[in-house]
This record gives sequence, C-alpha cells and structure tokens, in this order.
Amino acid sequence: MIVLNNLGAALFDAMDWEGAEMAWQVSLELDPTPMAYRNMGTVLYYQGRYEEAAAMHEKAIELAPEDHWLWGKLAATYLEMDGQEEDSRAAYQKAIALALERLQIEPNDSPTMAYLAAYFANVGEHENAREFAATAKQLEPENPEVWYFSALVNVHSQQHSQAVEDLAKAVELGYSTRLL
Repeated sequence: MIVLNNLGAALFDAMDWEGAEMAWQVSLELDPTPMAYRNMGTVLYYQGRYEEAAAMHEKAIELAPEDHWLWGKLAATYLEMDGQEEDSRAAYQKAIALALERLQIEPNDSPTMAYLAAYFANVGEHENAREFAATAKQLEPENPEVWYFSALVNVHSQQHSQAVEDLAKAVELGYSTRLL
C-alpha cells in the first residue's frame, strides 16, 4: 500500500488527477484505511467531484473520528457544495475542537496550529486565525505549509498584500506552485 500511496502522491503532485485517482483507488481497495479514503477524497475534490469527495472524507471520519485534519477536509469539501454551508461550519467547528485538544497534548505542534488558523479563518474568527498562524510561523519558520496557511488566513482577513508575501515565502521554502 505504501508504494501505491507514494505513486498516487507523486502523480497528484504532478497534477495527474486521473493517475493519482487510479493509484489511490487500488490502494483503497486493498487496504481501506482513513488515509486511503482521505487521499481519494482529496483527488476527487481537486477534480471538482465534491459529492464523491465528501463521501470519501465521511468514510475516513468513520474510521478515525478524532482526526482534525479529516474534519477540515470534509468542511472544505462541503464549502464547495451548494446548500452545505451549515454542514461546513459544523465540520470546521469539530476540526477546531479536535485541533485544540491536540494542542493540549502537543502545545508546540506548528502544523496543527497552521491548520487550526485556517479552520478559524473559514468560520470568520479572524483574530484567532491570525494568532495561531503567527505562532506557527514563529515555531517553524522553515515549514512551507505554515506560510501557505498563513496566506489563507490573510486572504480571509482581507490582508491581501500580506497573503502575497506569505505565499512567496511558502514557494521559496518549497511549497508546490502547481497546487497554488
């Protein structure tokens, strides 16, 4: 399964959505883990197949209900679907609660802080979002994902010039320009 997941990830990074989907579908059939469902949900999301993506994320959550990242993925997917705004907000709130629990155990987990910042931004809690994004950048200034999520927070906060600066830093540190 690791080989199929890695192949799917490489194809995904190359923006070969169909190839990634095929690799991850085989992985899912052989070993239906939360990661396999999450991967399928992610590639379906990028293809604009939101209902199918949501079903995959929901299945992943059934298997790993305490994973904030899965709830965040589901929330983002619902956000793209007509009439699912309330479901999106509820999923983001669940992601927030789980991420905050995670930080109680691992208080310096900068990736969790970065995701938490994005979750807060998506529910309109901009001050919380900015605080967690800033802390994540202080803790791990060389992590491109931290800068990417900070950029998302700044977009939601209408801080567009800061968002551009954060994206530039994310790319400088290795964030995929293809995914941008």
